[in-house]
Parts: sequence; C-alpha cells; structure tokens
Amino acid sequence: MVRGGGAPVWCRLTLGYPPPMSSAEEFLPKKLNLKTLGQAAETGRGCELYKDATQTVFGQGRPSARLMLVGEQPGDKEDREGDPFVGPAGRLLDRALEEAGIDRSEAYVTNAVKHFKWKPRGNRLSSPLAPLATVTINPSAILRLRDHDEREAELASLVADLEGVASALQGAAR
Repeated sequence: MVRGGGAPVWCRLTLGYPPPMSSAEEFLPKKLNLKTLGQAAETGRGCELYKDATQTVFGQGRPSARLMLVGEQPGDKEDREGDPFVGPAGRLLDRALEEAGIDRSEAYVTNAVKHFKWKPRGNRLSSPLAPLATVTINPSAILRLRDHDEREAELASLVADLEGVASALQGAAR
C-alpha cells in the first residue's frame, strides 16, 4: 500500500539548502545504535538545519518496536519540547492510531530530519533501509486543509492506511 510517490529527493534539495558537503558520513559514530546516533545528531553539523533549531528532535519509543513512524521534520512545538509528534499533527496522529487500533507506545516515532526548519519545502524522502513501507499523508498536511469534509476524508484515509499497517503487524506476529 503506497500513497504519494515520486522520485527520491535529497534533503538538501528538498529543504532549499546548497550542499555543505557530499556526505554526512564523517559525523556517524563508529558504533551504530540509537544511543550513539542520538548523541551524534545532537552535535552533528552536517547540514545547516541545526543553526535555527533550539535542539535536536531525535526518535522516541522502544528500539525494538515493530512499527516505525517517520515524519518529515519536527515542527515548532517539537523543536521546543525535544520530542517528535507532540504538536497538533502529533495529536491528529494519536487520534488516527487510536482509531486504527494501534498503541502509540508500541511504535518508534521519529522524523527524517532531526532539526526544525522555519520554512519547510517539499516532503518526499526515501530510505533503502525499509524493505516494506507504507507512505501516507502527513498529519500536519491534514491540519492545513481548510475544508472540513476534505480534512475528515484525509483523516479517514490515514486511519485506513494505519489499519493496513496494524493488519500487517498482526500477520507478522503469527
């Protein structure tokens, strides 16, 4: 189940920054795990996004979670609090997860970009790390819709997508 699409777009192009370097590899820790990656993200200066952010917004949840939810980038509330999906889009995501029968505490939530940028542009990122992925609408995009019926329809689509994820998780547990 895939919604959206399009060709992969590099973060530096999506966010409108010229590339400060060709790779952030020099910022990666020798031992790759969530703890060391989180520490590296806090001190990393591989792109210009850290300059406007108040802090790094890394992931949250169980490292062994069978479900990972990846948003585009933190919003201003996430930037202030340091946790992913705590703003209006996070509340909408919580509602959609609940309606789909998914306990958020069973998921690992994060963003593709770890710093808040004041004027985000674009939202297409890809990862070779996930052999099976569901791409769905970003909850913040639903919040930006002006028409109530359109918001409700997109929320219903988000819930349906998450129900598909819940079904796949249940099937994988067997």
